[in-house]
Formats: sequence, structure tokens, C-alpha cells
Amino acid sequence: MQKVEGVVDYTQKLVSEGHNLKIITSRGTSELEIVKEWIQKIGLNFTFIGVGGGVKKIEACRGLDVYIDDDLDKLEPLVGIVPYRFLFSWGYNQHIEVPQSVAKRVDSWTNFYQEIKRLNSH
Repeated sequence: MQKVEGVVDYTQKLVSEGHNLKIITSRGTSELEIVKEWIQKIGLNFTFIGVGGGVKKIEACRGLDVYIDDDLDKLEPLVGIVPYRFLFSWGYNQHIEVPQSVAKRVDSWTNFYQEIKRLNSH
């Protein structure tokens, strides 16, 4: 796992603005523990939900307003569950066409933060 540019600054901004952030992951226990340790080390406090590999995130995502993932297959089942879904772009998923009904593509934490601000202004 690699730190994504802007993740610390923008998650801190979102938390300070009153947003409740959760990390919902399919990663295994050891990877989840690494992320938990890193998040605590930088002074953030998130709710962590590990659903396990091969398990859909539908139940864990009920009640969320926004969800971001880098895997379109994990976003598709959330249509009708989470109102605003975003696909985080990486080199490995840029070739995938993203139906507007499924998600909006963002290419950075700056871009994602701007989308959240836009949603909050409505």
C-alpha cells in the first residue's frame, strides 16, 4: 500500500468540516491493521470496517452519502444504496468507461474534495 498524494490534508479538512469518514475495505486483517496504525499515527480517528475479500460492501455502506473506490465493480452494487459514488482514477483503471449512473471519476484527492464541496453547496 502506498500513501496517495493529498489524502492526509484532504481527509483532515473533511473531518474538521464535520464529515464522518469511514474506511470500508476488502483487504485482509494484516493490511487493515497497517492502515489503522498509520491513520492513528497521523492523528486521525476513523471507523474501520473490514468486510473481507470477495464480499460485497452493500451492508457496510448503508447510510453513507458518499463512497469512493478505485474498483468500478465495487461501486456498481452501491447504486440505489449510496447517493454519490466516485471512482478514483489510477493508471490501471483509466481505460474503463464509467457509466454516469454508476459513478463520477475523480483523479486526485483535490478533485474529490472539490466534488464534496460542490455537493455541500446544493
